[in-house]
Amino acid sequence: MAEINDLEVTDDDNTARFPEGMLISQVNNQARKLEGIIARHHKDNNGTIAVNGANTYTASINVDSGFALYDGYTIVADFANANTGAATINLTPDGGSALGAKAIVKGQSTALAGGEIAAGQKVALIYNGTAFQMMSPTASNVEANVDYAEEWANKAEDSLISTAAGGDGSTEYSARHWAAKSAADVVLTNADVVLTNADVVSTNADVVSTGADAAAASASAAAAAASEAAAAAAAQGWADVVSITAGTTNIEITDANKYYILDASGGSITMNLPAVGTSDGLTLAFEVLDASNSITIARDGTDTINGSAADYTSLTGVGDVVHFISIDGTPDNWSARLISRFVVDGSTITQSGRTISVGTGGVDTTQLADDAVDPTKAIAGRNSQSGTTYTLALTDNLKTVSLSNASAVAVTIPTNASIAFTADETRIDIVNIGAGEVTVSGDTGVTVNGVSAGSFTLAQYAGASLLKIDTNTWLAPNSTVA
Repeated sequence: MAEINDLEVTDDDNTARFPEGMLISQVNNQARKLEGIIARHHKDNNGTIAVNGANTYTASINVDSGFALYDGYTIVADFANANTGAATINLTPDGGSALGAKAIVKGQSTALAGGEIAAGQKVALIYNGTAFQMMSPTASNVEANVDYAEEWANKAEDSLISTAAGGDGSTEYSARHWAAKSAADVVLTNADVVLTNADVVSTNADVVSTGADAAAASASAAAAAASEAAAAAAAQGWADVVSITAGTTNIEITDANKYYILDASGGSITMNLPAVGTSDGLTLAFEVLDASNSITIARDGTDTINGSAADYTSLTGVGDVVHFISIDGTPDNWSARLISRFVVDGSTITQSGRTISVGTGGVDTTQLADDAVDPTKAIAGRNSQSGTTYTLALTDNLKTVSLSNASAVAVTIPTNASIAFTADETRIDIVNIGAGEVTVSGDTGVTVNGVSAGSFTLAQYAGASLLKIDTNTWLAPNSTVA
């Protein structure tokens, strides 16, 4: 029986099924054969072929029993399991015998090493005469891109972006770095604190405010702040810096890699995100210059934001900076990460607009003597886990533990006898970026939200914080524990 590769590109040469002068009564059967050729090719390339096994993969395909592999044959299949090393695939035509195991390679001929295929991933393959080449992005490359995006967003102040992430190794820094530099400009010298952005001079904990009045910033100060934010954004490598003052703005796919400065002093602002579609990895940034009125980042259609079918309304403070990254999935999703936010206590330290004022007694010089105020000390990073079980470790303190697996994942909070986290000094964030549900449970003897050996679940894109408050007592704020 013929298959798609037996058809000719020249119409007049397709005489095998429709010879000249054929009987009308034979046309319907031959037309059905042609439809069968098209349908078998479609079903082998629409991602529904189920691939079983791990590393040594097998699958049944729709082509006829007489089919033989040829250079250029393609298949798009659904892999149930990830690879952990070199991989092969053995295809069996409908009603026929297996065609023999063929290597799966990346690039032209590089054997897989492990992690290139994720569980549940749909992978496009093309046969080159000896092996199947992967045409889909490898799962490890996707993970690397997420890590590189994390590096551009959150790498420690004064730490250069790595060349692996696309940095030049000499002048390029993360958004965290520039936010720290442009938002506060704090200089600590012999316990004499100079806050130049806030126009505050502090000497030996006696604070004198010498700049613009924090309660009524002038128009020139606002313009200077906007110019400063624009310069910082441009220094980070954003394609363009756009100022928005009020109303509704429709963002297009072509606006990717733009940095928006939002001034809501003149009215509410709505930023309509474009539909993600097949656009994976688009990046947008939003910084709040004034939050007098509401600011909304609106999703398109059935797209989600952090897995939720709701618009983003968390830009509520001056200096807030959030990055949006598009993820082509089901459904399409925007990952929104808050990069920077001013936080003041309202008494010794106050904020009005972009001006921060420090009151008398607000600076403890004993905490500055050994350079204790160091942003790098508060940066712990992310612990990325892809398995189905995980027990929290001491090194997770102050980190975000991300779980990513298509199957259910079990996370255990250990007893103090097993892992001695320090009470009142331990905080661990848990996020689920995989399709499988994550269950976080206290080990026997551990109390979570007052429930002995209590547990709670996280759906995809959901997160929770864990706080240790006593020897075997933990809190999970806003989580329903059973």
